[in-house]
Amino acid sequence: MDALRIALAALAALPAPTASAQAASAQAATAQAATAQAATAQAATSQAATAQATVGGTVFDSLRTMAPLKAATVVINELARYATTDARGRFEFEGGVPAGTYTITFLHPSLDSLLVAAELVPLKVPAAGRVSIRLATPAPGTFVRRVCRTAAESSSGLLIGRVRDVDDSSAVAGAAVRTAWLEFEFTAGGINRYARQNAAQTDERGNYLLCGVPADMTVDVLAALDSTRTGAVGVFLDKLLVLRRDFAISRRRDAVAIVAGSVLTPQRRVASGALIGVLGTEQSTRSTEQGRYALSAVPLGTQSIEAKLIGAQPATVVVDVPSAGNPELTIALAKSIVALPTVSILGRRGTVSDKTGFGERQRQGLGYFMDETDLRKHADWDLESLLARAPGLAPQWGRAGRYYTMRGTFAGPCIPNYYVDGAPWFAMDMGSAGSNVMKDISSVYRASDLRGVEVYRGLGSIPARFDRGNGCGSVVIWTK
Repeated sequence: MDALRIALAALAALPAPTASAQAASAQAATAQAATAQAATAQAATSQAATAQATVGGTVFDSLRTMAPLKAATVVINELARYATTDARGRFEFEGGVPAGTYTITFLHPSLDSLLVAAELVPLKVPAAGRVSIRLATPAPGTFVRRVCRTAAESSSGLLIGRVRDVDDSSAVAGAAVRTAWLEFEFTAGGINRYARQNAAQTDERGNYLLCGVPADMTVDVLAALDSTRTGAVGVFLDKLLVLRRDFAISRRRDAVAIVAGSVLTPQRRVASGALIGVLGTEQSTRSTEQGRYALSAVPLGTQSIEAKLIGAQPATVVVDVPSAGNPELTIALAKSIVALPTVSILGRRGTVSDKTGFGERQRQGLGYFMDETDLRKHADWDLESLLARAPGLAPQWGRAGRYYTMRGTFAGPCIPNYYVDGAPWFAMDMGSAGSNVMKDISSVYRASDLRGVEVYRGLGSIPARFDRGNGCGSVVIWTK
């Protein structure tokens, strides 16, 4: 006890430490703590370096190509680690990945073009071994349902894009992107026709999402801002369900420019006498002997330029027309899928056997024709089977059987007008009229009873005597 009292008394007699001594002591303690922390971190890093796994997998494009996605950039976000897919959509991170829980995703220009990003997928990496992960874009139907909140059985699609100024490429906010089409309902009382339309507005960056676009037909889409608008552009979504379509619009009201260029035949030679026009306007001209053309008053912005030439398929080119005009636009025609047959005129000397004008219209090539030579090859066919060969006719099935529709001038499907020996033919039963016209004529005539069939798809190609002015094309049948 005495020794303990002496020691405590000695400690009490010691002078108190100065401020500088306290600071030095604190610095020493801090340095010691930092050294310990560094040692701990080094040990942890060393341990993590040994706790790594191989991470790899594949990226698949379910949205557009239904194939492995080449040149996609795969990212582990928390580690800022990147890998690139090969031609078969495979990827692997070099050097291994430390154990932990992360998120992984991928980047690709095809996603950028649709203004979307791939979803973040959880990634748990063990201390060793291999982790294989499959990344994919959503299927078209799934994507449309997520974005547009449509029902699972809906057949409508999604149009995505951007509207910009045609002269300075700046984003155009508040522009309306719209489409319209016709729908038909076949009832016991006849055909009900409904005009449908849909529209979307661009955001501050000029982007838009247009939901509810029919996927089973070609629809015309345009952009409008105040009193200015673009031309209509035909869009067909089909099984893709998701498509990008950008528009360029002018803020200058009623401004026009010159569009000039050349037209080439399917053999890539100059095409003289081709008819070139701006769809939706009265602007048209014909190409010169050198295949040159010039349209002098084309509205600014996105426009559809069409070229027609007998023996070739019409070609439509979508072009953005700025204030300065388009100095050179080449339009290449494709070979017609319909071969124009040789016309044979049969009859007695001094008489005209073809009083119907069939041969002359066939020579003009404005429609699709089946003459007696063609019909003899299919003598046992009915009308339904014969018309299956005609381009532009889409088969449908109604209460009375198969019938056909075609694209009308209002962009929606329509039932063609039927003529037999020059006279209009109407269905006896107006219920499901399209299929009953087919049923009525097929019940009376077979291919062996016919000497000619003409099919006109509209857009100015219908002869006046076979045009009812209802926006749909015509099927003309000539009997023996």
